[in-house]
Amino acid sequence: MAYNVNNRVLYRGCVHTIVHKTILYELDGIVLPVEADELEPAPLVWTDESVVAFLCEKLAIEPSLLLSRDKHAAVVQARQAICMHLRDNEKWTFKRIGTAIKRDHCTVLYHCRQFHDLLDVGDKMALAIVEKLNKK
Repeated sequence: MAYNVNNRVLYRGCVHTIVHKTILYELDGIVLPVEADELEPAPLVWTDESVVAFLCEKLAIEPSLLLSRDKHAAVVQARQAICMHLRDNEKWTFKRIGTAIKRDHCTVLYHCRQFHDLLDVGDKMALAIVEKLNKK
């Protein structure tokens, strides 16, 4: 059984590259082609770090910047929005979010409240951030 992930394939315990929809699988020095169409889709495993990186990509912000102690308004609002999104949409605990963004759970709680307050008053930047996060 083989699993396909971004042109990399796990086939019989080894990772291989797909070349023109064919996997070149080496077995005891012999290269055997395996058709990529016969592969089953790979199960996607999300780690907390990959979820945060994915959300950062949606907001066009570097994950390292989000995890830093940067206090510029755009970075802070992105951090707050990601905390709120993970709490409200993904049902993560404050502790789990805090671990993912390298903050204390109390800070995460504060970020969520602050961002909800921004949304309540109709802050345009906050609304634009939420729209970006909710895009498919």
